[in-house]
Amino acid sequence: MAAPETTPAVRAGTRAALAWAVPYFQNQHVCSTAQVTGVAARASSLVVRLDIDPRWARDLAGMADDLRGAWFALHCPFVREPVWRLLPEEGDIVIETAAAPLGWMQWSCRHAAPVDADGRQSAGEGRSLTPVR
Repeated sequence: MAAPETTPAVRAGTRAALAWAVPYFQNQHVCSTAQVTGVAARASSLVVRLDIDPRWARDLAGMADDLRGAWFALHCPFVREPVWRLLPEEGDIVIETAAAPLGWMQWSCRHAAPVDADGRQSAGEGRSLTPVR
């Protein structure tokens, strides 16, 4: 599936959101079990990559989906942060990791839901957070 075309306004909004997000995530020391290893723009959204402590990743893998989803959601900026006004309307912040034994997982901050392999909110899964393969 090809990525949707973006307009200059969407690209500008995403660049502004990225400029805000990089220092925000680099200066956040609120999580003792994961470290932000990168923040990047992807289409009209931002992707935040986490490196999760292996011991905690094992615990996360054994958690119920709703608890695991709540943990990922804690890494999302609050709704009153300016990044949400800077991003295009369809933009999102996706929390992403490839920590073993979880595998590759993504969480949509805008929709509070997992993201499928094509970068879309997983339809019909509610708050189930499962590995994306």
